[in-house]
Amino acid sequence: MAMYQRNGRWYSDIRHEGRRYRKSHGKVSASVAQRKDAQFRADVYNGRYFQKRKKILFKTFADKYLKHVQLHKKPNTHRRYSSSVKMLNTFFSNKQLGAIDMGVIFKSCV
Repeated sequence: MAMYQRNGRWYSDIRHEGRRYRKSHGKVSASVAQRKDAQFRADVYNGRYFQKRKKILFKTFADKYLKHVQLHKKPNTHRRYSSSVKMLNTFFSNKQLGAIDMGVIFKSCV
């Protein structure tokens, strides 16, 4: 649980019920940042703060990741990862990343 300043911007970083919540308060004074931090904490603890999560499909993420691997890893690594992603796409291509958990993985293996 912390409030800190980096490059002139104030940030809040807290954990509540096993989840991490972070928020930037912008370039404001310390006293304004403390008031915003108190409001942010109250919203989190009372269940009024929801972080927006991007809904990305496994296939989209895998394609972006393979492009990254192709640029930054050796060719054999890219080839091995490509074959793995090809197999995983048969099970998870239309699933959102947030929806893939251990239960879904075990069901796909059976």
